[in-house]
Amino acid sequence: MGVRGLLPIAVLSLVAGCAGRADVDAARDGYANNGGVRIHYKEMGSGPLMLFIHGFPDFWYTWRRQMEALSGQYHTVAMDLRGYNLSDAPEGVDNYYYDSLVGDVLAVIHDLGEQQAIIVAHDWGAAISWRLATQHPEAVQLLIICNVPHPQGLSREVGTREGGLSYADRFIEDGAEANFPPQWLSGWVRDPDVREVYFEAFRRSDIRAMLNYYRANFRPGTATPEQGRSRNAIEWTPVQSPVLIIFGESDPYLPVDGLNYSWQYVANDLRIEIIQDAGHFVQADAPDKVTRAIESWVADRR
Repeated sequence: MGVRGLLPIAVLSLVAGCAGRADVDAARDGYANNGGVRIHYKEMGSGPLMLFIHGFPDFWYTWRRQMEALSGQYHTVAMDLRGYNLSDAPEGVDNYYYDSLVGDVLAVIHDLGEQQAIIVAHDWGAAISWRLATQHPEAVQLLIICNVPHPQGLSREVGTREGGLSYADRFIEDGAEANFPPQWLSGWVRDPDVREVYFEAFRRSDIRAMLNYYRANFRPGTATPEQGRSRNAIEWTPVQSPVLIIFGESDPYLPVDGLNYSWQYVANDLRIEIIQDAGHFVQADAPDKVTRAIESWVADRR
């Protein structure tokens, strides 16, 4: 049964109540330290901490529209994952297992003088954040996930696919970084001016490091999420914080059916918003709808 048979599809027509838009160009730079690895972030606004975490291939700038709209009410912060843009890119696959990636998020929260945050995350950022909320529930006030089912739901659906997530096989291959230059990595960006910003960010990035996320955390040959390695082992207890999942219905990479039975993975409050006419990069395809969904849902829980 598809997700439509289990979960309502919400048509987002909320009225935003943003207290004026700020200019993300005025965002301040900061750096957190996780065991000698510097993690870059941008921050603006004041209020409760709202931390945005990007995926592949992306960087902090993907959240600019949400940061501008929400910085009047929240301390909005968007980080560069390790290997991306201005964050450090330590050598070796061993530096890209989930324990290090979760540690980077905690380092940013603590560098900002906080113990917890409202987490908003997409793609790899979302995969990291599901683990963060499970292993460090004290650090997550609210969890907002974009286009990544809970890892157990994703593994369930991917396990029924021949070849798993076949696109990831290309990333795992030795020497694959030569096949993915900055021009390719920024090709998904529609606006040519914004694409140039991405191109420059990816020129500053370490493409080998970006692909090491897959090498460390995916099973070779089938391109399925790797749970068996000792460094990735985790007891998936239900997430304690309230959870909002925003999903672009036309995602060609991750299965929307992975959202089925999501209530099993969340202890209390779960809401799912399906956005039609949006794909995997839902925060870019439908930025205003994503912003309004975040704003309304968080406001109801403050």
